[in-house]
Amino acid sequence: MRDIEKDGLGEALAAAEAAPPVESVDVIAASLRRQLGARSVSFLITDFTGASVVRLGTADGIDLDRSADPIAVSGTVYDKVIRTQRPHVEAVEGGKWTRVIAPVTNRGDAIGLLELHLPQYPGADALLRIRRSAHALAYIIIANRPFTDLYQWGRRTSPLGLAAEIQHRLLPTSLACEAAQFAVAGALEPAEHVGGDTFDYVIDRDYVQLSVTDAMGARRGRRPPGHPPRRRAAPCPQAVSRPRRAGAGRRPGRGRAQRRPLRHRTTAADRPA
Repeated sequence: MRDIEKDGLGEALAAAEAAPPVESVDVIAASLRRQLGARSVSFLITDFTGASVVRLGTADGIDLDRSADPIAVSGTVYDKVIRTQRPHVEAVEGGKWTRVIAPVTNRGDAIGLLELHLPQYPGADALLRIRRSAHALAYIIIANRPFTDLYQWGRRTSPLGLAAEIQHRLLPTSLACEAAQFAVAGALEPAEHVGGDTFDYVIDRDYVQLSVTDAMGARRGRRPPGHPPRRRAAPCPQAVSRPRRAGAGRRPGRGRAQRRPLRHRTTAADRPA
């Protein structure tokens, strides 16, 4: 607790909670500017495709009525930080400023990047403060996503049709989850189009269950007439998740959903002491 109070993170978290959901990123940015003397602090959110990021400035400077401006990450330092999950530090403008880019990630889910320009090269304490702030920002964004369209706006660099919109809502809220015992990750490619397939996962004390839905029936070579993919896909996750959440047990059943979840059972040796 003393470390959190020392680096000002506790104060920043309290301010973020008191601020409107759309201004939470601004609060963290203001805290880092004050603590580190940063010239600029910005958050870049990854889009649905994972091939671009979108810079989110101050809340009053974002026009949600127009499309976001994507920045391609392939071959850039942004791509390097996302892949390695390690901060990047470099001198810019002839050494006058130092650019720091830190990953904003929660349990393996790469939400985006935190970028700062500092007046001096950061020491170990400053880098630790930046990393902690980036980690806290990931939790703040996750907590505030249900209350604002800002983060969805930043992720939609390509228009989504109705079918694609429905499909994305069937996906897990986080496409990745990482822990000491396992890692789960998935994606749709291409993300802006729709073929009817979807996936889901659930984690409890003893099992990790992963399911894939073939809504178009391609593997069976047929689809019942009058049942478009989006109409068949919608009930599938609910057909599996509702009984599970109602306490029907962990043993996977095929039933109406026509899905076979893949399971990994954790043992006592897998769990940390």
